[in-house]
Amino acid sequence: MTVFGLIIAIHPQDSMWLVIKEGGPMHTRLGVKDYIKRLKETGREKQAAIMINKHPDLAEEKE
Repeated sequence: MTVFGLIIAIHPQDSMWLVIKEGGPMHTRLGVKDYIKRLKETGREKQAAIMINKHPDLAEEKE
């Protein structure tokens, strides 16, 4: 995003800094299983499937 983009944006704060302020990306804070659960809860099943395919060993439920 350019400086000009920040000036005309509805939310003047760069979203990257908002994520950093919140402690970083959710998948690095909570773990893959929790991140996949959150993706599904927020209607992002397609992204959850991508994460499951990328990290099948981390995404599976262990008994």
